[in-house]
Amino acid sequence: MRMIYMSHPYTGEEEKNKADAREMQESLSMIYPSSCIINPLDTFAGASAGNDEEYVKILACCLELL
Repeated sequence: MRMIYMSHPYTGEEEKNKADAREMQESLSMIYPSSCIINPLDTFAGASAGNDEEYVKILACCLELL
């Protein structure tokens, strides 16, 4: 199975960017049905945007996935 990691902006317009990323993930899932589409904005949805320490941990997880 192919894994596709989506890179999408987050800060600035967080809610709009999350909605856009979900839409993009759905579209990619239709185009590549046998692939695993990873949307980090949803994968790490429970993270708080203002917590720098948590943000660094999330980035480390993303780098590991890449």
